[in-house]
Amino acid sequence: MKIYQLHRKYLFSKINVIITTILIGITILFSIAIIEPFKDSSVRWMNRFYITNNFEQAYITFVKIIMIFFSCYLFSSCFSKNNDNYYIILIDNISKSKYLISKVVTIKIKILEILVIILFIYIVINYVFNQWYIINISIFKSFGIIYLLANIYGLVSLILIKVINTIYSVMISLGFYLISEILIDYEVSSQMISIIQLFFPTTYLKDNDLFLKYGIFHLMILMALYFFIGYLFYLKKE
Repeated sequence: MKIYQLHRKYLFSKINVIITTILIGITILFSIAIIEPFKDSSVRWMNRFYITNNFEQAYITFVKIIMIFFSCYLFSSCFSKNNDNYYIILIDNISKSKYLISKVVTIKIKILEILVIILFIYIVINYVFNQWYIINISIFKSFGIIYLLANIYGLVSLILIKVINTIYSVMISLGFYLISEILIDYEVSSQMISIIQLFFPTTYLKDNDLFLKYGIFHLMILMALYFFIGYLFYLKKE
């Protein structure tokens, strides 16, 4: 357990705590702005289905974007040369494999913690401002998909930081995500979309639910694949 405590100590650096706080603050402000709580209550009641659906769609899209951005930053930052040198402290007590796996697990737990907080914000905002709101089980599925996507692009950042060895590699992984998002939004080419989605997946909204080109099982396989590639690059580079 000491190794996980050490990872969390470095993970919760001052800059990361500030970024996390800003992230949560922006999420709260975005939620209040989208839900428009100060409109006339009778108008809100008449449009309750539209308000609920619009808020859910906007919130899911927003959370997906910020969590992928945050995950890419976190993986790149934590595995950059400057933030990964405390392995020297443990070199006599722990293998590189155990060090890497424990660090990736710690980052994934951190991402999950943030996502749970953001989900809690969504539920609270709804219950405070939308008295008619009833939790839909699909929201948990959507957040589960977002969690998998965030980890996938985070692992892409891990691979790139070890190949390119610069913190700016995070921009490349974000670029892959944005290209995938743009292609699927504008339906540029079904063949191109199929290829891009195979390696850099994203979601599309339909009836307030998140859908994937190849399904959740594909995300799990991709996450395992990128972790394995990152594992090989990490051991080779180190």
